[in-house]
Amino acid sequence: MSDAVRELDLHAFIDGELPPERVAAVEAAMARDLALAARVRAFRADKLALIAAYRPLADAPVPAALLAAARAGPSRPASRRWGRYLGVVGAVAVAASLLLTLMPRVPPDPAIEQALAARDNAHTPSRELDGHDPASVETADQVMSTMLGNPVRAPDLSRAGFKLVSAEVYGRDRSDAVQLRYKDDTQRLFTVFLRPPAGPDMFEVTQRGPVRICLWQNADLTAVMTGEMSTPELFRLASLAYSSLGL
Repeated sequence: MSDAVRELDLHAFIDGELPPERVAAVEAAMARDLALAARVRAFRADKLALIAAYRPLADAPVPAALLAAARAGPSRPASRRWGRYLGVVGAVAVAASLLLTLMPRVPPDPAIEQALAARDNAHTPSRELDGHDPASVETADQVMSTMLGNPVRAPDLSRAGFKLVSAEVYGRDRSDAVQLRYKDDTQRLFTVFLRPPAGPDMFEVTQRGPVRICLWQNADLTAVMTGEMSTPELFRLASLAYSSLGL
């Protein structure tokens, strides 16, 4: 790591809490040091994983027993069992507060609507590449790399049982977005919609009818991954897809 950049600088950089002059110093250090840049990407991935893991706690209601106890006030010394209960509740509260601190407060991103329209074939792509043809896949890699400004490749999801079927390119004069379609042996569809980043770091899992949606955005890209599957399976596929992009 560069001597000019401390560990605290990296975390503040990821959280958007550095002053502009320190942001410039960190970005310059990352440009010089590929290992440092990889470390920042790993920290970002950890942050998003925390958000995904603790999101349910932020939405969960306060336990009824705890609300009743708070309204009644203390009547006698807490037993060991009640003390253990409060300890668990305290841990949950800390985790929930961590989630609320990490979770960005931003307006809904139009990328989700764009990705669902692409999934449903609502818009005609400017190019459609065959996912079974190695030369076409290589072309898709080149298009995505140019669009995102970083070398990337179509994720290999064969370990999860999904194979690339096609790559759809959107944009006439230049590529604005690319959708990758994958299917498993039962013809279940999983899509990866990629476009340049358009906002702060964000991680969101939502649902439209039977389709679950994972929005994953950072300084490198905006990715929307969709599939008719459980949330844990979607998150596993989304994590594998993101890590396989090669960023």
